[in-house]
Amino acid sequence: MQEEYGIDIRIVDMRWLHPINGEAIVEAAADCAKILVVDEGRRSGSLSEKLMTIFAECGRGDDVMRITADDSFIPLGPAAELVLPGKASIITAALAAARAKR
Repeated sequence: MQEEYGIDIRIVDMRWLHPINGEAIVEAAADCAKILVVDEGRRSGSLSEKLMTIFAECGRGDDVMRITADDSFIPLGPAAELVLPGKASIITAALAAARAKR
């Protein structure tokens, strides 16, 4: 992203669901100006809701955006790609987050 778009990014790959170590997540993002949560789960009732709450409760709510799957039944096979965040939508969201005013 630095070479192509002129922004530095940090990716925190969360491969666990529970329990969420909120302190570690907040610490990992402490020196980040903006935070983009990318979640393949549905917008409602997903892990990203908990992450948004964690950041809001520590005072970072205005610095966080998220991109999720659509609220829908998740289709099987290639049709799943229609409702999940993809490379293009993640890049668009990351650029919007980086350019958002504080």
